[in-house]
Amino acid sequence: MEMYADTDARGGILEPPGICDVKFRKPDLIKSMHRLDDKLVQLDSELAVADDSLAVEEAEELRAQIAARENALLPLYTQ
Repeated sequence: MEMYADTDARGGILEPPGICDVKFRKPDLIKSMHRLDDKLVQLDSELAVADDSLAVEEAEELRAQIAARENALLPLYTQ
């Protein structure tokens, strides 16, 4: 096996740093939001209580608030 290298080559750099970045899929971003955002954690706990008490209207309202919060936070998590 033969190997060749340019005398002016920089080792270890395969791609410019701007091209390489970690990309998360939307379900992973939403999991992270629910883990890190205090308001979403609070809404999730309220939703669990509403589901246990069978308050259908309140649960639907909380789901709408959760969806609105996720949509508001999504651009921050995909920068």
